[in-house]
Amino acid sequence: KITPAWWDFSLRMKRDDPDANREFGWVLEMWGYTLGVLSLGIHHVVDPDFQCEPQGTGMDGMGIYPIYHYTFDVRTDRIWSISKRTFHGRYFPKNYRTPPPCSSESHFALTGMFNEASAGLEKWEGEDAGGDKQSWPVPTQNWRNDHSAPAPASAAWTTPSAVAFSAPSGLTHAVVGTGPWSWGGNVFFFLARGVISAQKAPLGAIKGGTAWSGRWRFSNAADVATGGGDGAASGAAPLVVEFCGKTYKVAFELSSKWLMRATPLGGGEVEVATLEMPPPKETHSEESVRYVPGSLAAVLAGAGPFAWAGMTPATFLRGGRFQTPWGVGTWHAKAGFDGVVVATFFGIAHELRLGSRECGRLLSVRSSDGDRVPVSFTFEAECPGR
Repeated sequence: KITPAWWDFSLRMKRDDPDANREFGWVLEMWGYTLGVLSLGIHHVVDPDFQCEPQGTGMDGMGIYPIYHYTFDVRTDRIWSISKRTFHGRYFPKNYRTPPPCSSESHFALTGMFNEASAGLEKWEGEDAGGDKQSWPVPTQNWRNDHSAPAPASAAWTTPSAVAFSAPSGLTHAVVGTGPWSWGGNVFFFLARGVISAQKAPLGAIKGGTAWSGRWRFSNAADVATGGGDGAASGAAPLVVEFCGKTYKVAFELSSKWLMRATPLGGGEVEVATLEMPPPKETHSEESVRYVPGSLAAVLAGAGPFAWAGMTPATFLRGGRFQTPWGVGTWHAKAGFDGVVVATFFGIAHELRLGSRECGRLLSVRSSDGDRVPVSFTFEAECPGR
């Protein structure tokens, strides 16, 4: 009953309707099916969890989907990817290398299915890619759950451990989670775990290559112990900021209009950055007391940058402000649920849960329709033009 109508609509659009043929292209027969069943009055039950269609940085929560619809390329940073478009006219290799640590679940699922299929087919002629003969290096930008910066620049980032805020009156807690700072035609965010996120002004959605990250740290061990003073202009400890191969000594003036003066190490003119809408200095210590130690809210406070469905940067800023690639929203802990944070933008709420504490990977579920997308910590160290 369905097939004749499906065929008829597909053929008519392909042969007799140049506009439809041009617009629908290689998916024309799919629209032929849709129009065919519509003409017959046949209704379908739509199950949003029937299949998943990962792309870009991928997704977690794969266990609920019976079908992986492989359409798009997937990647982890700039070091691993699978793209069927690179294998036109030849076999996909056997024993493809598994993704590096902190990749999304979908990357491991797709690689596993390709390797299982190629190993199980007797006449599969793809070359042996060597698999995991070489282990992946330990990630250099590991995810941290405490809110201090590494003391010396060369110090390894510690293994994750959710801890309560320390030195809540210190400079760390005045500056962490603030932005956007305007600095030399760029916008910056000072974030938890000694991370800086930056991009060219103005803010907007970024998809690879034009957002970058740097690091900030205290200049000596004494400042690490105290949290950098009381946040006042007279007592604020200077920070060391490193990005794009440059190192600056940074001092703050935290008055009604916050200023940051950056002096290049090795000489050069002092550069000034401004924060037009600074939060009250005392609110951060109050926020820290509110967060349950080890809760997702405590882990995310002041944190970023994150890629939301592959788009960056998303950051969890001071005062419950959620900076998304598309504008500013809000975030807060879900009452009664230590493991859930609610992020709202464009008037739509999303519930976030931690998928991987080690890697800083979250799963977002849109409250209105249950749509799931990955939200992953990302550290884009490579600077534009390099």
